[in-house]
Amino acid sequence: MVRDFARVTGDFNPVHIDEAFARNTRFGRPIAHGMLVGGLISKIPATSFPGPGAIYMSQNMTFVQPVFHGDILVIHLEITEIIRARNALHLSTTVTNEEG
Repeated sequence: MVRDFARVTGDFNPVHIDEAFARNTRFGRPIAHGMLVGGLISKIPATSFPGPGAIYMSQNMTFVQPVFHGDILVIHLEITEIIRARNALHLSTTVTNEEG
């Protein structure tokens, strides 16, 4: 996924795709693009909840920790506001790896 994301976006930052380069960074190994992880979040409103036809209007992200190649991610969504007049939801999302 990381290499595919780099090809689609043109973001070939070696911290994402070059193991030798990434070894000499503060991460010690390659990390996934933050926007790749953000893109994974967008799958849920469009396919699962609320489902087909849902439109993703905006997103604010803070990258607290790196996502490493091979991490297993869990995406948690919480409805924080229902806006009935606009048929819209505000969601809070958290992404964690298998270690929390």
